Order: sequence, then structure tokens, then C-alpha cells
Amino acid sequence: HGRRSAKERMELQQLKKGKLAQTDSVALLSVVDGVDYIENTEKERISNDFLSGEVDAYLGTSLQNMRVVVDLKNSFDEPSFLKKLNCGLENGIEEQVQGYMDIGQCEGFIAHTLVNMPDIMLLEEKRRLFYSLPGEYISEDSPSFLKKWEQVERDMVFDDIPKHQRVFKIKIEPFAPSEQQKLYDRVKICRDWLNLFHDRYQNLNK
Repeated sequence: HGRRSAKERMELQQLKKGKLAQTDSVALLSVVDGVDYIENTEKERISNDFLSGEVDAYLGTSLQNMRVVVDLKNSFDEPSFLKKLNCGLENGIEEQVQGYMDIGQCEGFIAHTLVNMPDIMLLEEKRRLFYSLPGEYISEDSPSFLKKWEQVERDMVFDDIPKHQRVFKIKIEPFAPSEQQKLYDRVKICRDWLNLFHDRYQNLNK
């Protein structure tokens, strides 16, 4: 669609967009799938005897009665979204979702989404562009500036791209019984170590 990588200019903003645009990502995914996913807006945690986590969104009557858990990955720009179609998952991402599924005893998937840059970030970028070349533009309404901003803004707004081309889902399989047992055993070992370390620390210089 002719977009350039915005990440080259705004790498430190990627996490910010992920947080601010999560509601838009849930809405886009709901439209594409034809169901109403529920965003975990209160950032509630779910847990069992061994695992704990904070899900992004889910299907079900409540966090305690999930049928499907969703881990959202909000792409920063179109090139980074397209890259996800041809790359494997980053280390630990699959296991994270498997943990959610283990707690909720439900299905799960990862959803890469491409939604517009939040308005507040667009405004910040517009101001950054204007002040990056002091004295070149009379104001933000100058035709030369508006022409430059038009392309920059286009790299961060995606409403013209069909919605179904802005969602890429990866279904995650649950832990195999042996994988679950190995994980639980590791948790037990870590708990024992932490308890011993806590006792050591509490008894320093006594």
C-alpha cells in the first residue's frame, strides 16, 4: 500500500502505541471475526496454583469463564505488520499464551493488528516534524509543510486498507502434559529456592 517504515523515526514510541491503541485493536479484531471480544481494561490478573498473568482480551462471560484468550500485538507500521506474516514468534510469546490457556482451561491465539496511530501521537509527531527544521516553515499551515506532513501521516493511518488485511492470527496449541508438568516442577524448585533465600536474607548479621 506504499507505506514507509515509521519505526525508523519513532522506535521508542512503539510500546506507547501498543498501550494507547489496544482498544482499537480489540475493536478491529471483533469486526474481522464477527464476535465481541472483551478487553481486559481493568488489567485484572488470572492465576492458578502455579501461574499468573494479565490477558489483553478474551471471549466469555468473565475472566474466570473464558472460552478464548487473545494476546494482542499491535504493529507499529505496515512494514512491521507485513513482516509478522513471514516470521516466527519471538521467544517466550507462545509460552506466555499457553500459560493463559492453562489457567483458563480455554483456547487461545495471538493477533497481530494494524490500527491507526493514536491521535495524541499523531499530534506529537506533527509537532516534531515541524520543529525538526526550524525556520523552514512559517507555520504548520504552510503548503510546503502540509505536503510533507501528508506523506508522514499516511505512513501512520491505515483506514483505507481493508480490515481483513490488517489482522494476522496465530493459533496456539496448549501445553502437552509433559510440558505442563515440567513447568510446574520448575515453579516448585523456584519457590523452594526463594524461600531459602528469604530466610538467608532475613538472618543476615544476626
